[in-house]
Amino acid sequence: MRLVSAVALLLHLLTFGSLAYMLLTVVAAHRWRGAAQPPTPKLPSEPVSLLRPVRGVDADAYESFATFCRQDHPCYEILFGVLDADDPVLPILERLREDFPQVTLRIVVGSPILGPNLKVCNLAGLEAEARHPILVLCDSDMRAEPDFLRRVTAPLRQPE
Repeated sequence: MRLVSAVALLLHLLTFGSLAYMLLTVVAAHRWRGAAQPPTPKLPSEPVSLLRPVRGVDADAYESFATFCRQDHPCYEILFGVLDADDPVLPILERLREDFPQVTLRIVVGSPILGPNLKVCNLAGLEAEARHPILVLCDSDMRAEPDFLRRVTAPLRQPE
């Protein structure tokens, strides 16, 4: 009987400890979300190469890609990497290039296979073609707000 009582007490303590931890996590998350975010500088100093390995066509692929063509960054290029010349995403990328002529958009087809991870091979091919010193990597299904590149590059301008 004592053993059952001890186990029950231990389970109650663990349950209340878990609830307390969960409550503290919620409070910390609430405080973090409410903290003032530092303003991002309007004009970043370094040009950016945005690397996007793609394969196949995701739902809403065109619109996902187009969000990166609407960046308010003063100097950037988008490199789309496609391993297979018959990939069905290529017409979408060509349409994107036509719809956003003001954006430096390049399509790199057929990067060398350097190992078993095809996405890494694709990225290696894109990195070799990048023209700018800052590289930003994005998955093919990501979308971005117009200030995305300014926000992700802002910490790089801090001296520390």
